[in-house]
Amino acid sequence: MTTIDTGSLMAMRNAILQQNSALQKAAAGSDAAPLGKGGAKEAGFAGTLSSAIANVNTLDQKAGAATEAYERGETTDIAAVMLSREQASVSFQATLQVRNKLLAAYKVPRHITFLESLPKSAVGKILRKELRPISSGATDAAPKVEVAG
Repeated sequence: MTTIDTGSLMAMRNAILQQNSALQKAAAGSDAAPLGKGGAKEAGFAGTLSSAIANVNTLDQKAGAATEAYERGETTDIAAVMLSREQASVSFQATLQVRNKLLAAYKVPRHITFLESLPKSAVGKILRKELRPISSGATDAAPKVEVAG
């Protein structure tokens, strides 16, 4: 028979309760979300996804700033730096898991190609016909960076 350490069990319970209250506060705070482009509050999945991605980006920027401050010697608290990096990493992984659960497999891109600029016509419209060979890898018309998704 296994023995259960009551101290670690209570610590896990407290951590779960804290996460639950943080999620409830976040859900209550999303009701007072800022106004979108059209002047109305972004609703539904798109607004939730946008705020989640913005949150991941903010955490990543804070982690980067904390790391740079540590490297410059402005702070000596390595624990705070590592905690911020882990928070950013966990939030990114959670976002990927949500994406994987919500999107069908055929909707998730396998590769993403970043271009320095899009091919445009004289009036400024994007030339989609020129994008097709670039995305398929048939030509090296523009410098690109490929990221596996």
